[in-house]
Amino acid sequence: MNDQLMKALGIDFAITLGPEPTPTHEVLAAHKDHQREISLYIGELISISWLDPTDGFDEDRKAYLDPAHRDRIWGIGNELHNLGGYQLMLSAHTISRGYMKGPHDARTLEFAWNGIGEWIA
Repeated sequence: MNDQLMKALGIDFAITLGPEPTPTHEVLAAHKDHQREISLYIGELISISWLDPTDGFDEDRKAYLDPAHRDRIWGIGNELHNLGGYQLMLSAHTISRGYMKGPHDARTLEFAWNGIGEWIA
């Protein structure tokens, strides 16, 4: 995902997280050297959700479990884990779920990341 699309989606950690310090703020602050890379991973997760042709409210929707994206989604989760472990994965999940197309997408992402480090769906 490019910078223009991230801006169009409003992916700005300061706006997304709000003014109050949260655990997500703390995790991202600890990884500020990798903020651009982390932003791109989060943007890519969001774009996978939106590019899935299934209706967002379809209970059978499985955007993150689609075999066409499985390797990339696993790769993103693995890279986030390598950069900051479970806490960074959780922070990326927390931010991206607010922008996902369907209400069940966050849960399917949890299943897609099952087994990466300490991540358990």
